[in-house]
Amino acid sequence: MDRHSHARRRMMIFVMTIFVLACLVAVYFAFALHPGKPAPPNAGTVSSQVH
Repeated sequence: MDRHSHARRRMMIFVMTIFVLACLVAVYFAFALHPGKPAPPNAGTVSSQVH
């Protein structure tokens, strides 16, 4: 049974590592690629909507 507990522990470490890396990538995309507020649309841009 000692072998199974080591395998279970290593699998849990692997899963937690993947989870932490995924969280880091999500934080990077959220803050590094999308900083600040979105820019409002310009009045001079062409719109397909009719007002």
